[in-house]
Amino acid sequence: MEPHRLTGLPMQTLKKVLVGALDFYIWFRWKAQGALTDYKPLDSFEIINGRIDNKTSVVEKKIGDVNYATARITATIAETWGLTEFSFDWHRTQVRIEDSALTARDLTFAADKANSRLGDEIDMAGWKAGNFDSAVQRWLYHTNHGDTSLPTDAQSEYSRYLISRNLDPADWGAAIKLLSTVLLATGVAFVSFR
Repeated sequence: MEPHRLTGLPMQTLKKVLVGALDFYIWFRWKAQGALTDYKPLDSFEIINGRIDNKTSVVEKKIGDVNYATARITATIAETWGLTEFSFDWHRTQVRIEDSALTARDLTFAADKANSRLGDEIDMAGWKAGNFDSAVQRWLYHTNHGDTSLPTDAQSEYSRYLISRNLDPADWGAAIKLLSTVLLATGVAFVSFR
C-alpha cells in the first residue's frame, strides 16, 4: 500500500514571533483500503503545537484509485524560543501535525518534498525565513489515552509530519542599534556618576 502523503506548504505568511499566525495549504493523497477506507483527513488532522483557526478552499476528489483532499489552513502556532543571544540569534521553528483518529499502526505520513516549500509572500519585519524542510517521524505517547483498542502497555504511537524552517535576522542593523544604545547609556551613566 502506498504511504499516506501529506504536505503543508507553500506557507503563505508568518505574522507574529513566539506565537505565530500561519497561512498554509495542506493536502493528503491515499488509497481507500483497510483502516483508510472511510478516512476523512481534513476532519482528523491536528496541529500538535498549535490550533487550527480556519479551514477554507476545501477540495475532495478521486484521482484514479487515489483519494485527494486539500484545504487552506490558518493556524496559530506556539513555539518556545531561546532568547539568550538576542538580538544576534536565529530560530528553528516547527509545525507538528498528527492524525487524531489513526495511530502509526494504520497510517504513516510521507512528506511530499517535491511540492513543499516556503511561499514568496512571507514577510516578518526584521526576520527572514529560510532553510525549509519537511520530514516524518514516529511519535510515542506513554499512554493509550484510555482507548482499549490500542496497546495496553500504556503507550500509543502516531505518525508525525514536521514542517521546519529557520527564522534569521534580516540584517544586523537592529542589533547594532540596540547594542550602540546600551553602550551609549552605559557611557552616559559612567560620566554622570564620576
